[in-house]
Amino acid sequence: MKLLRYASITEAISYLLLLVVAMPLKYLLGIPQAVQITGMLHGILFVILSYFVITRWYMGIISARWAFIIMGCSLIPLVPFYIDSHLKKIYFQQLSKG
Repeated sequence: MKLLRYASITEAISYLLLLVVAMPLKYLLGIPQAVQITGMLHGILFVILSYFVITRWYMGIISARWAFIIMGCSLIPLVPFYIDSHLKKIYFQQLSKG
């Protein structure tokens, strides 16, 4: 569960870098390599996040509802940071169950 949380936050940070840094560099300063590099990194992190969501759902650690919420929220900037607090609660509930 901890890896899922880390993947979610890392993917959210890469998304923000893509939108806030790379896109202005491309369209305002004419540096398309910024989007190529950051976009590729973000894509790889999104695939990693998808893997963790699917495996945690398959193992029964998170429900299908949470899997859809996590993946849906990863498409909206800043929302994964809010969802992380809920994932943290689920993580600690899993720890207390043993």
